[in-house]
Amino acid sequence: MVRSTIKNPFDAREAATPVSPGELLSDLSQAGTNAPASLICEVELTRFDAEQRPVLLPLLWQFILDHRNSNVLDELVAVGSAIRKYIALMPMDQMGQLAVLLEPGYRSASPIELEIEIAKMIYRNFEIHPPLNPDPHPELAQRLWEMVQAYTNPRVLLRDKYSAAASLAIQAIIAMRSQLAEQAWQTIAACPYRWFAELVSDSIERLREAWSQKSPDGVAWLTALQKHAPAHV
Repeated sequence: MVRSTIKNPFDAREAATPVSPGELLSDLSQAGTNAPASLICEVELTRFDAEQRPVLLPLLWQFILDHRNSNVLDELVAVGSAIRKYIALMPMDQMGQLAVLLEPGYRSASPIELEIEIAKMIYRNFEIHPPLNPDPHPELAQRLWEMVQAYTNPRVLLRDKYSAAASLAIQAIIAMRSQLAEQAWQTIAACPYRWFAELVSDSIERLREAWSQKSPDGVAWLTALQKHAPAHV
């Protein structure tokens, strides 16, 4: 890992100087919510040990909350980077707190690019760590379900990024084994676009493969869910 060539006001080291995780964490602590995008992106690519994570996670969370409504491209890129790192490292039993990032009317709606990042990372976490119990975070599932309802409308599904947001939200709901999973799965039955149903179905097959050696109960649950498959899947 080398320091980005983008200059930061708190960085007195040479651009090519190797930077340790501890130094990056110190930089982020000093910069706080004013951390530049270059620093956040470096943090995303850096591995932090178990002792550093409790310090890192609150800093990333505050950065996300403070900048998620920005209309500045560099800041949105940094927020996406912070979201990926935060969700990848956060304890699974705290995933429910992500609901606030998808809550309608919270200051202003998150850009769809960030909604995509959140749904994608939720799915990936539960793909790697199948839920020990069904429906572990119902409020988070509800926020994802609201995305599904909004973005599967045929009038908007074909617009840029909307199909990605809708499909990832469905995948995340199913990966959480939410009580809303069957409703989310059946949503594609009402979708007039066959390719969308196939996209979601293929993703659930990959989820089955990922769970095959980890969660026999989860695989059995997926099998039962898929028996209600829409006719065109």
